[in-house]
Amino acid sequence: MERDWRRLADAIKRARESAGMTQVDLAKRADMSESSVQNLESGLPRTRIPRTLAKVEEALGWAAGSGVEILDGAAGPVSISKEAEGFHIAKLSEDELQDAVTMSAIAVTDNLTAREIRELSQRIVAELKRRGALDA
Repeated sequence: MERDWRRLADAIKRARESAGMTQVDLAKRADMSESSVQNLESGLPRTRIPRTLAKVEEALGWAAGSGVEILDGAAGPVSISKEAEGFHIAKLSEDELQDAVTMSAIAVTDNLTAREIRELSQRIVAELKRRGALDA
């Protein structure tokens, strides 16, 4: 599978601008050079994942591995927010959560039907909404 470096570049730039940061600001926050940020935002194809990507993910408030997920076709990063000291909660859309539950159920069970997996996913989302852990 070919990785989409332009998609990653656009996602980084969008997130940076949405946070009101310049490339210099992001470089400082990520403890890296401005040219490293420029390289990531260039969208030029590479043969390996740059080490600086993890620093940018953290500086933008993305979950670890979000950049690689974007390269491999994910719609966007998983954002991390600090809800309470020492706790980080991933902000997922309802669809992303249902997909995660579905993939997890498939990975750990071999006897659930597609309908049972879909119902499990829907029950989990409903329960998280009820508890206020997922926006309604």
